[in-house]
Amino acid sequence: MRSALVVTEVAMAVVLLVGAGLLLRTFSRLVRVDLGFQPAETITMGLFLGGRPDEARVALVDQILERVEALPGVKAASTIQFLPLTGMNCGTGFWLEGQARGDASHALTTECSLVSRGYFAAMGIPILDGRPFDRRDRMGGPRVLIVNQSFARRYFPGGRVLGRRILVAWSDEALAEIVGVAGDVRHNGLTSEPAPTVFLLHAQTPGYITNLVVRTTGDASAQAAAVRQAIHDVDPTQAVSAAKTMEQYVGDLLTRPRMYAALVASFAVIAVVLAAIGIYGLIAYVVAQRTHEIGVRLALGASRRDVFRATFGQGARLTFTGLVLGVVAARGLRGVVATFLFGVTPGDPVSYVLAAAVFAAVALAAAAIPAHRASRVDPTTALRYE
Repeated sequence: MRSALVVTEVAMAVVLLVGAGLLLRTFSRLVRVDLGFQPAETITMGLFLGGRPDEARVALVDQILERVEALPGVKAASTIQFLPLTGMNCGTGFWLEGQARGDASHALTTECSLVSRGYFAAMGIPILDGRPFDRRDRMGGPRVLIVNQSFARRYFPGGRVLGRRILVAWSDEALAEIVGVAGDVRHNGLTSEPAPTVFLLHAQTPGYITNLVVRTTGDASAQAAAVRQAIHDVDPTQAVSAAKTMEQYVGDLLTRPRMYAALVASFAVIAVVLAAIGIYGLIAYVVAQRTHEIGVRLALGASRRDVFRATFGQGARLTFTGLVLGVVAARGLRGVVATFLFGVTPGDPVSYVLAAAVFAAVALAAAAIPAHRASRVDPTTALRYE
């Protein structure tokens, strides 16, 4: 029964070690994931533009951007309706130029972001081809839009993208020319792949809600008060939501994976310690019970190495049995663990090998200590031991 309990401890410790390894590797992948933009030194705050006419909303955003861009320490400023990583975005349909517009159910699909000039500079998103929006793009002028790399790959594979015109269902049914191709951004979270997206210009299709994005030269949060004051200098009645940096958005998304990894790792450490204590205690108990026998063996010519091997072998067998059962149990739980992983498969061999190696080293060290003591027993003392 004692051996069975120790084997169970070992198996549970191995399962937790494997889980901790998988979650730690997942967290490492999430920290290093390519967001598609640069979150450092960027602060955001929400704006509700109210029920103003289209021209008034466009003018208000332009004035706010002009005032904020003039602040010391501000590199770029812009707006976007829904910020990246928030999981909020607009889906819409579109038709290629020359394609007959029929039922909306037959339209090609894409996600849609409504941004102002300077958005790609403010977020640190590269323009891979063409140009970003600029001051020449105004209401009443030629309709323009920018697509992301995923959009270009899906709908124009190997073909010309710049200069093509499409009709987006969400843009007053006007054909718009593609003037640029932007890099992909993870808009729906760290684990979601970028979707095909078109970027419409706020100055040509103004919205009612938006988020101000400001890139600074230093600590972005230190600019919050100045940015808020600049907005109120333009319109004292303008409502502004609480400021938040893009690094905080990223940190919020990492909170849960970090918590899972830390929690399971803590349980794994406790389980390893308990299993090691169990192995040590069992072998030490066996040595105490067999001290007289060990003395007899030594007196009859057994070497100290033989005594060590015999005692250590018992701990090694328990460890090996627990390791096998633990690995089998961990593989059986792959379906449960898979929902918490990103960039790592539930059967990731590195996690299994590392978990087995770490525990084997700790457990065998715990077995070796009482085994070594057994091999150093004095035969004369042991023969008198009862």
